[in-house]
Parts: sequence; C-alpha cells; structure tokens
Amino acid sequence: MPYEDILKVIDNFEYYSVSNCPCSHRHNLDHDFKECKHTLERCLHFDDLGRYCVDNGLGKEITKEETLKILRMAADAGLVHGVPNTQEKMDTICNCCSCCCLFLEAVVNMPGILPRGHQPSNYIREIDEEKCIVCGLCARLCPMGALKVNNKKLLFDPTRCIGCGVCAHKCKHDATYLICRDDEQDIPKDPREQGMRFLKERGINPLDAFNKNILK
Repeated sequence: MPYEDILKVIDNFEYYSVSNCPCSHRHNLDHDFKECKHTLERCLHFDDLGRYCVDNGLGKEITKEETLKILRMAADAGLVHGVPNTQEKMDTICNCCSCCCLFLEAVVNMPGILPRGHQPSNYIREIDEEKCIVCGLCARLCPMGALKVNNKKLLFDPTRCIGCGVCAHKCKHDATYLICRDDEQDIPKDPREQGMRFLKERGINPLDAFNKNILK
C-alpha cells in the first residue's frame, strides 16, 4: 500500500505497537547472509493484535506519533508497506525490504505470477516523460526490479509492478506517480473468504478441507 494511503488509516486505531521484522531477524541468524541495513524494529501491529504482541513479549507499545515516524522512516528508506489482503480493518503493517522479506522474495522470483494470497495494490506506476530526467533513482530503489535504465532510457516492466509507490514517493522531480489499475483487484472480505478462495484455486472442496482439519 502506498505511503500516502497508509497515512489515511492510522487514525483508525486505538493501540499501537512495534515488533522486530521476523524476515530480517531470520536472515540475521544466517551467518552467510549480509546483515540487513534497515532498522530491525519496524513491523507495526494495532489494537487487539498489538496488545497481544506486547502482552506476550513480542513487541512494545508506542504512540501514534512514533508510529508515523516509523512509517516515514520506512517510506524514505524505500521499504514497501505490506498490509493484510482483506477488506477488514487492518491490524498489521509490515515495512518490507527486498533483501529479507519472504513475500517480496516470492514475487521477485516469479514475475507476473503472484503467489497465492498475494495481490498488488490497485495502483500501477505512470511517468511524466517531460519531467523525467532519467536519473535512475527509481530503478535503483524499485524492490521488484520493474524499472531499468538502458541507453539513457527508462524501461518499465508492468508485470513486475505491485503498485507499492516507492518510486513515486522518492522521485525528486515529481515525474513518477501512481494511477488506478484498469483491472482493480477483488479483495476478499475477511480471512475466511480469503481461505475459501485459496482452496478453490487449488481445486480443494472447502468441506473436504474442514473434514481433514486443513482450516484449523
């Protein structure tokens, strides 16, 4: 979800917490992995989930102002704001880096084929060619590798774009911006509906899944 859209929902919460990013922590435990340069403490949880994390030693309570500061830091660092893929009120914002995030890694390695449960935002990147000076900043920052500079031309692969807005947020010349996709995503109402869709995509009868305790 783009940074500007994230800011619109922060006032909806009553309780805020922050936890270590499990993806970065996992990689930091691997001695062969080059340590992530981003702040480890950056995953945000809200309301009931936020309280659960704090009560169980998985995070700490923070203020709304501290939450906004973390989000700004993440946006300026080129991190992707990942949110639950349902229409229900969100309880988590992951600030994802392309070097560690399991979800981004899956998308990057399968361009044009989103893993089940993944969906891009309802935006896609657009360019004002008159303003663009082909500085290459957006290409260097794009976590999906959707932008490349070749022979002083900026090349864009829409099959890789997830509409995260990193390029638009960081463009110093206001040349890059987001527009609504022609094929806006039909987002599941809640986790139950999301699970049902997942099963149907795999050709599994939901009743069989329940009988086999798949959806416990």
